[in-house]
Amino acid sequence: MHIPKTGGTAFTLAYEAKARADDLLFGDTPKAKRRQAKFNRTAPRRLRKHAALSDAQAALPTLAWSEFTVATIVRNPWDRLVSLYAWSRAQTFDHPMIAAARTQDFAAYLADPRVEAPLRHNTPETYLAGAAHRHILRYETLADDVATLARTLDIRLPPLERVNASDRPADYRAAYDTATIARVADLCSYEVAVLGYRFSDE
Repeated sequence: MHIPKTGGTAFTLAYEAKARADDLLFGDTPKAKRRQAKFNRTAPRRLRKHAALSDAQAALPTLAWSEFTVATIVRNPWDRLVSLYAWSRAQTFDHPMIAAARTQDFAAYLADPRVEAPLRHNTPETYLAGAAHRHILRYETLADDVATLARTLDIRLPPLERVNASDRPADYRAAYDTATIARVADLCSYEVAVLGYRFSDE
């Protein structure tokens, strides 16, 4: 389940190379677009790139979801939000979070209700809720974590390539002051309290 700006596109591209003909893929990679178009013609509910597990369960209620291995990638939230902000400023499609980024500086963006609401609602736990077998991969150790997941699934994956990168400062910490550090800690409290992320994590 693909949390925005965590390396999910790179993982999807690597996995697609091993996907079986009947695997369901959803997202914006070429193979996923082809399969999703076919699925969306018959499914009772569409699946989007950043769907949560509950969305997939609603779209495919007859599958034995308790048997599925479900994975997501998490990332230091201070790093992720710098990446998300930079990426959003370069976009032109109509979305509240895009509009917030394109018209405001970073501090105002973090304070905007259009940004606050989805960040508080769409936590890693939200993406995985209902999963009987879950794997949380970390962006900071992604190559090793993907290799562990591949062994669990008994598949071989090619090395991940960096794709969909945003044009942003190399060190996310330069974008912050005391107030914005505290703001992200509040907005992303799950990542802090449960996953143990701190502002200065490398």
